[in-house]
Amino acid sequence: MTNTPISLFDLVHEIAASIEFKLPAISLAADVMTQRIRFLTLDHTVNDFLEFMVEHKVRHVVIFDPSTAPGTKPFFIGIISERDILRYTQPDVAKASDAAEYKKGTNERLVQFVTRKPICVSPNTPVHKFISVMIQNHIDMIPVLDDTKPVGIITTTDILNLLITFDAAVRKLSLALETTPSKDPDQTTALNAWTDRTAKNIMTAPPLCLGLEDTLEKAIELLKNNGFRHVPIISESNRLVGIVSDRDILRRLPYADTRGASRQKNFRDSLFSIPPNTLGVDAPLAHIMKWEPLCITENTSLAETAEKLSRKKISCLPVLNTNQDLCGIVTVTDLMKTLLLPSTAPAS
Repeated sequence: MTNTPISLFDLVHEIAASIEFKLPAISLAADVMTQRIRFLTLDHTVNDFLEFMVEHKVRHVVIFDPSTAPGTKPFFIGIISERDILRYTQPDVAKASDAAEYKKGTNERLVQFVTRKPICVSPNTPVHKFISVMIQNHIDMIPVLDDTKPVGIITTTDILNLLITFDAAVRKLSLALETTPSKDPDQTTALNAWTDRTAKNIMTAPPLCLGLEDTLEKAIELLKNNGFRHVPIISESNRLVGIVSDRDILRRLPYADTRGASRQKNFRDSLFSIPPNTLGVDAPLAHIMKWEPLCITENTSLAETAEKLSRKKISCLPVLNTNQDLCGIVTVTDLMKTLLLPSTAPAS
């Protein structure tokens, strides 16, 4: 064996092949993607998009050209995310928790909001590549194109489900390796390093927090300056009482007119831009946050953490210690990064 480390993901496949253990198909974009693509066209409106999100419980929509010429098929234009829309609707319209409010959406066409020529991958793109692309570009969904034809999308939920499948495969492989006479101690160590990993090993600690009386403006500055999307809210006794996300903030900012304005690449640079003396930014976070968020403990496994995030369709979980004090926060991105970790075993 050489001393060159390989990724745990690749090592698992190598070990499985060496003992003829059948792994589930989890190597390529085609294995992970959601194949059923729900889409809208450029002629649909913001109101259509908001209702579409509520009906299908999605946060991203693929946009096709609405051409109806005989013998032609609509072709892929781009994507629109919930974040793209929230900043360009009135605050009373963009309340995702109240489906009835969505029906008050605007009649502006989606052509004004679509991200054209988004980053895409092919069905044969390896797992580590598309995960790296999503992390580096801070995106929650990536289209999968076969040549120029969309054949699927990969969302963070798909990657969470990938992690759950991978975790189960590693545990079964570990058991199979125990009965193999020629088992390699280094390989067993590498697999155990994965199965022993918990929320404590991947969480951000200590997390930056705000209090109940801190304002929306202060939360905006904290998110912009630190490049994250969630802020835990604590009481005077330092107990976790709620959490505020970037979406919670965007739903309450005033309408941002897109006409004549250039939209910057980094959504934090453009979507959080507000003029001085904007009404409402002095509102206390107690009026904005989600109370009593779902939490995990330091000992929660990666698979259980991923399952909770996937099932609840949320993107972060506060972490509590044995004293029920907030000690960290785990995000979807933290879990995605674990699938890129190097193994503790050298390559053969």
